[in-house]
Amino acid sequence: MLGLKLLKELLALPEHPDAAVVAVCAHEFAHIVSYSNGYISQLTPTPQSSPFRAEQFADYMAGYFAGRRKLDRPDFPAAVFATTTGMYGGYTHGNAKQRGDAVQEGFLCAYRRKLEPQAAIKRALQFALSE
Repeated sequence: MLGLKLLKELLALPEHPDAAVVAVCAHEFAHIVSYSNGYISQLTPTPQSSPFRAEQFADYMAGYFAGRRKLDRPDFPAAVFATTTGMYGGYTHGNAKQRGDAVQEGFLCAYRRKLEPQAAIKRALQFALSE
């Protein structure tokens, strides 16, 4: 969910505010991916479950998006994805290191390993469940 308050905060960032908005959108879209693939029941098996694993999945996939984008546009500021996720989300999303690690793993999955989206989605699930 991207509200106007968060959008204004992101657009006020001194460096690459557009990429910061894209990072949040990629993270939120990854939640849709987890629901549409039926993975949300594994990531948060009960209503009382912590959403941490679902957030790790979303951060991983946001990093994957950044890696794919960097392949298409070498000047794309992909590092903004890790710093943006570390700034927002609160305790349910994990700390800045955990979030940055998930983004980095997703980025490497795309940028170095060049996995196709379906393979990356499965790898994101494995990563999140291992956390």
